[in-house]
Amino acid sequence: MRNTKKISKKTIITAAAVIAALVAASVITAVVIRSGADVKYVIVMSLDSRAMTLSAKQTVGYRNSSDGEISEVKLNLYPNAFREGAKIKPYFEAGVDAAYPDGINYGGIDIKSASSNGAPCEFSIGGDDKNILSIKMPEPIKRGASRSFDIEYTVKIPKTNMRFGYYDGIINLTNFFPTVCVLKDGQFAECAYLPTGDPFFSQAADFDVTLTTDRAYLAAHSGDLKSEKQEGGGRTFGYKAKNIRDFALCLSESFAVETAKAGGVEIKYYYLKGGTNSGEKAGLSARAIKFFSEYFFEYPYKTYCLVETFITAGGMEYPNLVFINKDMSESDKETVIVHETAHQWWYGIVGSDNLSAAWMDEGLTEFSTELFFEKNDRRLKAAEYYRGNYAAAKRFDQIVGEINPGNITMEKHLSEFVSEYEYVVCVYSRGHLLFKDLFKTVTEQNFKKAVKYYVKKNKYKIASADGLTAAFNKYYKGDVRGIFSAWINFNKEY
Repeated sequence: MRNTKKISKKTIITAAAVIAALVAASVITAVVIRSGADVKYVIVMSLDSRAMTLSAKQTVGYRNSSDGEISEVKLNLYPNAFREGAKIKPYFEAGVDAAYPDGINYGGIDIKSASSNGAPCEFSIGGDDKNILSIKMPEPIKRGASRSFDIEYTVKIPKTNMRFGYYDGIINLTNFFPTVCVLKDGQFAECAYLPTGDPFFSQAADFDVTLTTDRAYLAAHSGDLKSEKQEGGGRTFGYKAKNIRDFALCLSESFAVETAKAGGVEIKYYYLKGGTNSGEKAGLSARAIKFFSEYFFEYPYKTYCLVETFITAGGMEYPNLVFINKDMSESDKETVIVHETAHQWWYGIVGSDNLSAAWMDEGLTEFSTELFFEKNDRRLKAAEYYRGNYAAAKRFDQIVGEINPGNITMEKHLSEFVSEYEYVVCVYSRGHLLFKDLFKTVTEQNFKKAVKYYVKKNKYKIASADGLTAAFNKYYKGDVRGIFSAWINFNKEY
């Protein structure tokens, strides 16, 4: 994600860029997992644009890759953060007016039923703030075995200009469906929709999604569009994808689209009709896909969509799809396009725990953005980008030195950051500087080898900080652990 909020006590801007109806078809109950993914989602849903609701039936194929039996599967219910009475809100109180320009409007998710092989399953809603769906299996899932279960639910889409919501003729459908929690250290990692960062921790999965709408929308999408047909005044879309971490859509009747090619990848850039330079931005997106494919690892999907939409941040990454703040300057859009494209590698292909180690994907993405501009004849922009993060990090260190607040580290849970300002500097700015330091220390040749190895070892998996360090130690005679530790723990001298 890229932030676009101006400097205040809680936020920061760098010199480089702003940081800061029922379902028409049933779902087949038995889902057979044939790919490397442990989870497969089959979702059939319909959109009622007058009530702004989604009615859905979802089948989840789940393979137990843990060391023991699993009797209960937990899933994240992100839309409940938007419900009336939510204790944990997806925005800071100071930003409520920006998030709800027309006043607060509520959303949420209502689970109607859960079953397996036609038999009802016991389920409950819990977690920190009604954000977790727990489904009891008819019998434990043994190690290495698979089980399918069905969920029927309705989603109310709120009127807001945040990542999930509708506003001004555009619908952002993100983090809208029950998502299986990641198994970490033998426990399901529950995710509350915190206002800080990207509180979405997910594993690679396969998707088969059908959406029926009651209006003639164009849709920017995750995965590959496999079918599309006109039905009355609406449309039915069919999407499929393998090994992606999430599925998202952005719909509007006012979209136009420009296309480009990057090798075998189709680039689709969606924008509101009447927008400018969209062909140039589609071309920039293609160049970014090409560059990162050559420098890091070949982009393994057939489609990449970008969409200009409302969003309170500068941009937001999803698999095969990124959101770009439609109200930014053209220069800032350019930066966000490159940043969010880099996220297709650092978050998408290689996952990490962005709840507790957000610096891993954001820091490497920030450095990748600078690297793209440096290697594509935009050296001044690259230098400005780096200097912006350098100045922000150094100023923050001075403040920390003056007030000595304690618990200052890059590596802590999103809930532990006391402000958005602290989060942005620690995760983005210092993360950028960490990888720049590595690049200069190990040499570009070794850096390039290390990141290629890192992707090869961790593609479609969730990488650890130790795995990241090991990739660099493999190609550098010195020990890079000291570099990581110094930056993470604020012991690095500028």
